[in-house]
Amino acid sequence: TGEKGAVNKFSSQKGATDGEKIVLEKGMKHYAQVVKQKTSHDFESEPMTGSAGGVAFSLKSILGAELLGGFSYLSHLISLEDKIKQSDIVIT
Repeated sequence: TGEKGAVNKFSSQKGATDGEKIVLEKGMKHYAQVVKQKTSHDFESEPMTGSAGGVAFSLKSILGAELLGGFSYLSHLISLEDKIKQSDIVIT
């Protein structure tokens, strides 16, 4: 939540108006408070928890999921660095 939170970063991309942003931010703050009360852990400012509309927040705070950066994880999974080293040309 807040200046670096999901609502501030991504809601404009999804077409949210200024009024809708206020409602969304209040909802996110309320949800974060409820989770904090139930789990005794404060994940409100945790990095990456705003991704996917806050789904990552629920996965981490309620289910204990480990959050990983998508590109780093996938590039490691497919050995991207090795593939680049073996290439004559890389187009991005």
